[in-house]
Amino acid sequence: MAITTLTNNSISSSAAIATTKVASYALPIVFAYSTASQSFTATTWTDVTIGTQVIDTHNIFASSVFTLPVGKYLISTAVDLECSSHNNLSAQFIRITQDTSPVSGTEVDQYMNHTGNNFTSTTMRSTVIHNAQSGNTNAMRVQTWANWGVGTVAIKRVQLSVQGIIV
Repeated sequence: MAITTLTNNSISSSAAIATTKVASYALPIVFAYSTASQSFTATTWTDVTIGTQVIDTHNIFASSVFTLPVGKYLISTAVDLECSSHNNLSAQFIRITQDTSPVSGTEVDQYMNHTGNNFTSTTMRSTVIHNAQSGNTNAMRVQTWANWGVGTVAIKRVQLSVQGIIV
């Protein structure tokens, strides 16, 4: 018969609970952002610079790269773009890469038509549950891509949130 309620007299001095039976709440958490303007070239995937780290519980974030230990993570990012010429931003994509390859399910795009209804600024967001596996370096980056007519486009704001999850 299994004991469902433990009392002090049920536990001896040699009692132990295997660590595999206890949930660990010491999981990695990262929150970082940038409000610094970053220019880039049209129709070219560009690594986004994320310069301000608010929290990094496991020292996995440095130089805009978050290197994940093996496990599952909720990753969320947002990238704001602005075009210097009104109504000339015609498309934006964002994605998350792992070891320089796109992570499946993270690429999000927005196309604006070319009839004068383009945007001057736009924000794209991507959220995914990602399984970081052994055998990879799991070096993760946020990238953006855009197309525009005249003027220049710059990355204006970026947010990144990474949370280890128990499954």
